[in-house]
Amino acid sequence: MSATVSGGDPIRVQRGMVLIYRLFDVADAIDIDRAATLVQRGETRRLDLRRFQKNQLSISKPPLSYELGQQRVAVDGQDFAVDSHVRIFDIGVLSIVLKVVIPRGATFDELVELNARISDHPAIERLAKDLAQQVSDDIKKVMLRPKFSGFFEDYTVTFIESFVETPSIPLLSAHPALPRLLLSDNSPRGISKEALEDATEMRFSYYADELAVIDYNSAFVYEPGGDPDIPDLIEFASAQLLELRYYDDLLDRELAAMYDEVERVRGKMRKREVRHLTRRLLQVVLEVTQLTEKIENSLKWVGDPYLAKFYQAAAKQFNLARWQTQVERKVNLISKMTELLSDQINTDRALLLESLVVILILFEIVAALIRH
Repeated sequence: MSATVSGGDPIRVQRGMVLIYRLFDVADAIDIDRAATLVQRGETRRLDLRRFQKNQLSISKPPLSYELGQQRVAVDGQDFAVDSHVRIFDIGVLSIVLKVVIPRGATFDELVELNARISDHPAIERLAKDLAQQVSDDIKKVMLRPKFSGFFEDYTVTFIESFVETPSIPLLSAHPALPRLLLSDNSPRGISKEALEDATEMRFSYYADELAVIDYNSAFVYEPGGDPDIPDLIEFASAQLLELRYYDDLLDRELAAMYDEVERVRGKMRKREVRHLTRRLLQVVLEVTQLTEKIENSLKWVGDPYLAKFYQAAAKQFNLARWQTQVERKVNLISKMTELLSDQINTDRALLLESLVVILILFEIVAALIRH
């Protein structure tokens, strides 16, 4: 049963959209300044969080975005018009955003059904991946080590600008369908009370007539001014999460290979291979360290504005701090291993020199004995 406004009618959307995000790891880095010159699809723009004064935040390298046009996609026999754009991050991430307009007059229950149908549908996944591949091909010249790693992040934001009859924020935040909307769950089975409470735990309002609720895989944003800052921040945090996940996996693979290779080259005393392994590990450490520094410096806040609190909540939901700690721990482990390998090379070299000195001394002694 839908919650109702004061007149008894269910809450109905007047203007809104479902934003479906698919973020792909496509390169080690992207020169977004040069990428802007390669795009032949009209106007490009940079991310600009415009809600508060400019001196409250600083984006070190604002990502580049441009429109990809309207697409048509069939979902369970129904044809949807989908507007699309891409946002390019310098850390090697492409974010494809698919926008589905919410039918005017849709109730919350109908929103739940719409989200459940489209957010994870295979046709949506194919469209997003095809668009990412197309953009990747267009800007390949300005990518550092381009690749489709297979790592991606997905996120859905239900973005409402207005309702047919404006509800109060307490009524909206307590709507019984809101948790199911965030969970994209239209199952007839009842969701547990704990799951429902967890889904709506992180709620934010700066102005009295707005509401943002964030969960791990989705968010609900009611913004009468139509300001996109909240979805943009979620996308920013999702890009950071994607890269941390990718490099965490890379480090796992490097560590597993490293242990086997270290034993092999140490056992056979192949100094050239030890040096090669050390250089490769140092390169991995350098790349990952540069990434974590980019993430740490990507957004800087002055004071404690509303957007900073929201971004920190998104980072908490995505466990960014935990992922970053894991990555840093594995980087430190590899760094220590490279130090040990370097020490072994230096020790072997010193032993060789000492052996040569001893041999020379013995040679001089033997030569002296022969002469006398």
